[in-house]
Amino acid sequence: MHQLMRYVAAIGMMGCTTIALAAPHSAAPAKRSFSNHGAAYTSHVGNPANVTEAQAANAILANTLNELFTGCDKHFDHGEYNHVINMSRVIVQGDPHNVDAYSNAAWLLWSTDRTASGVTFLKQGLNANRSNFYMYDELGQFYWLHLHKPALALPYYEKAVTFPCPMLTWHGLAHCYELTGHLRKAEAAWAHASKIKGDLIAGVQLKRVRALLAHRNSKHI
Repeated sequence: MHQLMRYVAAIGMMGCTTIALAAPHSAAPAKRSFSNHGAAYTSHVGNPANVTEAQAANAILANTLNELFTGCDKHFDHGEYNHVINMSRVIVQGDPHNVDAYSNAAWLLWSTDRTASGVTFLKQGLNANRSNFYMYDELGQFYWLHLHKPALALPYYEKAVTFPCPMLTWHGLAHCYELTGHLRKAEAAWAHASKIKGDLIAGVQLKRVRALLAHRNSKHI
């Protein structure tokens, strides 16, 4: 219960936050179901005597975190970006595996000229979520698309593709390879992506990179 009270206290402090405006994002933060901690509580609703204090606390915490995350949409729509950022910081204290909270807040930090804070928050998310592709991919995107530093993005993309990941992760890796002068590696990345069902872009990009390689090789003949 002490942990829950810390979250409630933190939520109360957010009322004093200064609102900062930025260019609107293409989409509001996505809704996410935080956990099934509430399941133990709801499954015993018919018999409250079977609900332990720990189960009740977990259910309340899970519901609170879910409401917080859902509430980010409203603040985003009103341009209250600092609220979204601060709520996200509270959310990940209770659910460090909410990768969307890290990525949403990092985008807002970058878009309000707080890039270093965005990188720091993403790396916090990576430290808590090293066993899947998501945060590696987020950092790769951040360095490549936001900071225009594909060389710094590469280590994260290379790690991301060691896990099951979507086609866009392979696309990011291939682009960063090409931007850093590694055409052979870009070719291999596009070749892998072209085998993913539904990826219609990779095949086109693969032909383009192979044409670049052929042209480069012909100049050395």
